[in-house]
Amino acid sequence: KNSSAITKWKTASMSTFCVQWERYMRCDGYPDPKDQRAVNTFISLWRDDLESNVLLQEAKDPKEVLKYQEALMEMQELFHSKHLFIAEKILKVQTAASFMLNSEDPRMKKPVQPLMFSCSQGTCEKMDPDVVDVMQYTSVGGVFYCDLFHLPPRPIRRKGYTILQDGLRVFPYPTGKPSNEACPPVGVSVTLPDWITNVEPPLVARWDAGDKQWRWDGITDVSYEKAEAKISFKMETFQTFALMQKTYANLPFQGWELRPLGQDSVLFTIKGAIFDITITIKNDQCMLQLEQQRGLSHLMGKWMSGHALQKAMLKAGVNIFVNEHTHKYVSFCRKESLTEQVVYKQMALFASACAFSWSKWNAKCGEEHLVLQVFWILLQTSFYCEQNTNYFFESQKLKITENSEAFSPDHVPGSLVHNTFIHMLEDNMSPDGIDMTRHSNYCFVDTVQNLLCATRPLVFS
Repeated sequence: KNSSAITKWKTASMSTFCVQWERYMRCDGYPDPKDQRAVNTFISLWRDDLESNVLLQEAKDPKEVLKYQEALMEMQELFHSKHLFIAEKILKVQTAASFMLNSEDPRMKKPVQPLMFSCSQGTCEKMDPDVVDVMQYTSVGGVFYCDLFHLPPRPIRRKGYTILQDGLRVFPYPTGKPSNEACPPVGVSVTLPDWITNVEPPLVARWDAGDKQWRWDGITDVSYEKAEAKISFKMETFQTFALMQKTYANLPFQGWELRPLGQDSVLFTIKGAIFDITITIKNDQCMLQLEQQRGLSHLMGKWMSGHALQKAMLKAGVNIFVNEHTHKYVSFCRKESLTEQVVYKQMALFASACAFSWSKWNAKCGEEHLVLQVFWILLQTSFYCEQNTNYFFESQKLKITENSEAFSPDHVPGSLVHNTFIHMLEDNMSPDGIDMTRHSNYCFVDTVQNLLCATRPLVFS
C-alpha cells in the first residue's frame, strides 16, 4: 500500500512539475528550448528589433541621443565579452572533465585510458602512485585555474563599431624545474570558501593536460592553517589545480541509531570515523545537526528534502553516503543484498514506533545473516534475520545480548520464528504502537528508507 502510494505521489509530482515548466516557458516571452523553430524565430525577431533605433529617432535632446548611443555600445560590448567568457569556460570544463570519459571513437589519436580497479583487494593496480584516484579522492571548493597572461590592449572605439585585437595571450613561463632565480616556483595561497568543511587537511593535485589526469607530483612546500582554512604551496609553473580530500574519510561508521520522536518523526544518528552526524526526519523533510559549524551554516537548522540534503552535504565536503565503489576503499561487512534492502524497508515502516541500533554481532554472524538491536519503550532486545532458500525472510529473537561473550544464533526459548521482520516486531508491541505504524505517512516511510539505503549502516559499520 505504501509502495503504491509513493509511486503515485512521485508520478503526480513529476507531472505537476512538467506542467509548471511548460507554462513557465510559454508565458514569459521566451521560446521552448526543445522547439528549434521557435528558438530560431525568437533569435531572428530579437536581431531585427528596432526599439533602440526608435528611441534614438524620438530623442530630441543631444544629451539623450549620446546617452542612448553609449548604452547601446556598452550592451554590445557586454554581450561580446559574455560570449567569450562562456565559450572559454565551456572549453575549460570540457577539457577538465575529459579524463572521466572513456572514448571509443576511432578518430581519436589518443583515447583516454580507463582506470583499472581490483574488485577483490579494493585498491588500484598498475597505476602510477602520483596519479590521483578520482574514486578515492574528491575535489573540494571546485577547480582553480592559475595562469599568467599578457595585458591585452584596450579596444579602439570608432563610429558605431569597436576594434578588438587578439584576446588573452598566455605569458610563457618555464614548465620544467627552474634552473635560476629568474624563474622561481609559483607560490599560491588559497582560502577555502565558508561553505566547505574539511574533515582532514586537504591535498593539492595538479591537472596534467597532456595525459588528462590529476597528479600529486609537482607540488611542494604545502602548509595548511586550520584556523583560517588557508592552504599554501608552490608549483613548478602556472597550471590548473584542485584541493582533494578522501571521499570516504568518515567511513566505516562506528555505530548508528534510528530513534523515533513521534508520529512520522525520527532522529538518525551516525557515529562516523572522524565526526558524528545527526539528521532529523519529519514527514518528507530532513534537517542536519552537526557539532562542527564551519562550512555548514547554510545547512544547519534548515529543512529540505532528503535528496537536496544529500546533494548539499556532498557539495560541502561532508560525506556519509555510499555508492558502488565504496567497498573498494572501506572495510565493510559483506551481506546478502536482497536481505539488507528488505530490512531497510521494514525498518522505515516501523520507524515511528521502534528504535533500531547497531549491534556488534552483525559483523560476526556471517554473510547470510543480519543482527541489529531493537528498542521499544523499556524493551531492549536483539533480533536475528536470515534468508532461506524460498526467498522468504525469517526472523527470530536472539538469546544473546550486547554484553554476551560470544555470538550464538540460539533464540529465546518460547519465542516464535516469523516470516518477516515486522511480524516479529508486532508481537512485542502494544496496540498503540501498532496503530502508529499503520498511520505512518508514505512520504515519511519513503524518506527514511531512501536515507537508510543511501548510507547502508548494516554493511558499512
